Amino acid sequence: MVLPGGCARTPATARTLVRTWLLAWGIPDAQTDDPALIVTELTTNAVVHTESAGIVVEVQITGRGQLRRLRIRVSDQGPHSGPIRIPPAVDPDGPGLGDVDESGRGLAMVDTLAHRWGAVRMHPGTRVWAVLLLPAESSSAPAPPVATSGGGR
Repeated sequence: MVLPGGCARTPATARTLVRTWLLAWGIPDAQTDDPALIVTELTTNAVVHTESAGIVVEVQITGRGQLRRLRIRVSDQGPHSGPIRIPPAVDPDGPGLGDVDESGRGLAMVDTLAHRWGAVRMHPGTRVWAVLLLPAESSSAPAPPVATSGGGR
């Protein structure tokens, strides 16, 4: 999906759409919190730190059985404004997230919640991605819908 850049409602819209997709794909509601938080943080960064006209949010489930993964990608078209800042790992014996500034927590939360994550510079823009492990699917779970392009509404 392509959402508007520079819009304060974009992260909430992305969060709602991701939850809706995951529920439609048979992911239990209780397991949508982490993906929703991750997409919120990544789209917030794109809105706040770039001047992109549009922000692309992609969500994909891969694998079967015990090997299911949820991949979230958020891409912006903003100019590069320096190196991508990867937060240090949160030290369980050090200061907690509550002991740091209000801003700057997003990627630390993504680092905690995701199995893997990273960022790639594009020309133009940046893509930040996260992969979450999903519990094994039950035999009654519906197959994820296949996205198509073309003549929609």
